[in-house]
Amino acid sequence: MQLAEKAREREIAAIERDQRTVFACQIHPKVDERDIFQFFSQAGTVTDVQLIRDIRTGKSKGLCYVEFEVRETVPIALAFSGQLLGGFPITVQVTQAEKNRAAAASKAAAAAAVHMNQMKLFIGNLNPQVSVEDLRPVFEAFGPVDSVEISTTLDPEGALFGYVLYRKQADGQAAMSQLNALEILGRAIKVVHADLNASLGTSGGAVAQGFGAGQSALAALQDQQSVAELTGMNPSRVDEDEDNQGMHMNSASRSLLMQKLGGGVMASQATQNQLSSMSTCCILKNMFDSTEESDDFENEIKEDVSAEVARHGELLHISVDKYSQGHVYLKFRHAHSAQATINALAGRWFAKKQIQADFFPESDYQQKFGV
Repeated sequence: MQLAEKAREREIAAIERDQRTVFACQIHPKVDERDIFQFFSQAGTVTDVQLIRDIRTGKSKGLCYVEFEVRETVPIALAFSGQLLGGFPITVQVTQAEKNRAAAASKAAAAAAVHMNQMKLFIGNLNPQVSVEDLRPVFEAFGPVDSVEISTTLDPEGALFGYVLYRKQADGQAAMSQLNALEILGRAIKVVHADLNASLGTSGGAVAQGFGAGQSALAALQDQQSVAELTGMNPSRVDEDEDNQGMHMNSASRSLLMQKLGGGVMASQATQNQLSSMSTCCILKNMFDSTEESDDFENEIKEDVSAEVARHGELLHISVDKYSQGHVYLKFRHAHSAQATINALAGRWFAKKQIQADFFPESDYQQKFGV
């Protein structure tokens, strides 16, 4: 009972604090906490200023919570909306904490729904030379993939196993039915449903079903071609490791494999076109208007974009064309990183402009930037 009372007291204290707080937005990035404190102190005694900053770069996001000593100050502070702070008009409004709590609950429910809709596949009998980079584009042909894992320990048959987590069950079902028994580097892989909690620490999460599925996929490959024919892996098209002990798929081989997978029942024409145009490079358009920017704006754009895309993979090169229609060029180590960046940024709004994103040919990138 005492714990319940303390929890209730904390909740009441939080509500009372929210009633003494205003939310300010559209704050110029150059404005800091001291500027905000001095500005709102004109309304009354300020007890706390929380300026929201980017967790990686430390730059202001232009959002701030200002807490006052008494709630009677809030209406005065709300009247500051539209006034200039750092030379630019800001917006001041109530925090609407109840709506925020409801939104947080809704977001949690949505995240739970996404988790419920995910599907994990167990991938068995993998050739030891197959890497995550080899496997990912094969499975991404069927839909968004959240993770790809491959074990580092061989099983008694000298093979590896792994897991692929799909965002949608329908995509996982399609991949399972089409890719089971597909030959990759001389081994027919096994693709079956796995428990969402299964991990590389145990191979017991696979559901013993569907080992005979996917024959339609092999039938779609004329005469059930060998993996050498499927990937074009003759001696002139093989990448060898430093010890010359094995071979793995090079970029050309992977591309040809994906083109083969893109035919017939396994993917739409749109998917074929997307796969054939995949590149480690991409271009973002409409990111800025040079006539509205400061002299050194390209460095700020570089920092912002680099921080934003870091979550998608290793970025090798970035260039901002300050004389273009807002073009930013990116080169990643892996093509799936470029794909993830395009998926994440295409259609998003940045500085009141809608971003366009697409692949950029590697040969053109090399010619343009020499990298």
